[in-house]
Amino acid sequence: MGLSASTIMPLLSKWEEYLNQFPEGDITGFARWVLATSATTPAESPAPGHTSPAPGHTSTAPGHTSPASGHTSPPIEEQSAPEPATNLDSTAQSLLLISRLHRIVQFRSKPIVKYLGFTKPQEFSILVQTAIMNNPNKKQLCHELLIEGSTGVEITRRLTAKGFLKEKPDVNDRRSALLSLTEKGKQTLLQGYTKLSPIHSEFLSTLNETERRQLVSMLARLNEYHTRHLPPLS
Repeated sequence: MGLSASTIMPLLSKWEEYLNQFPEGDITGFARWVLATSATTPAESPAPGHTSPAPGHTSTAPGHTSPASGHTSPPIEEQSAPEPATNLDSTAQSLLLISRLHRIVQFRSKPIVKYLGFTKPQEFSILVQTAIMNNPNKKQLCHELLIEGSTGVEITRRLTAKGFLKEKPDVNDRRSALLSLTEKGKQTLLQGYTKLSPIHSEFLSTLNETERRQLVSMLARLNEYHTRHLPPLS
């Protein structure tokens, strides 16, 4: 039986908490962390005066020597742990993996985005999407990037002030303005593509060309379905 939404949402919250503490963690580590942070049952509590660790628990960090015995604990990868697949269905696993992959790209891109002169990743994303959409208005841009209108207006105003974007009146709607890149914006975008290229080219390096096409096809289907069912953005 699949997990319900009421089960998945707390799980995702736990996943975010785990990644905040361990940015390089993985699903196996997440499963161990959840078990370790859960309250122990009375049966697991040691008897008074008993100092031996509970079964499967080591009193020292992996790779460290216990002062009492001089024994070095094996690395955590060598210790047995429940497989996440036994506890999570495919939907939960895919949500966790997609969330983690997104964070990995953000983590690796952050120094480059900062170097380019942006304070937030969204600023560079707006630059990219403006170039892709070719003279969008702010509403169209916000809808494509799934950001609230007030947030989009604030960011585009900041990018315009910095000289990355420029506005021109929309002849079809006097209340709206069309966005485009300035020469500075184009040069910065090109520089960003060059510096981010190694990260992007490596991202799917473990997949062959057939697997890449299959992945893109499946992601496109998911994106199309969930886009149709999005609630209106404010």
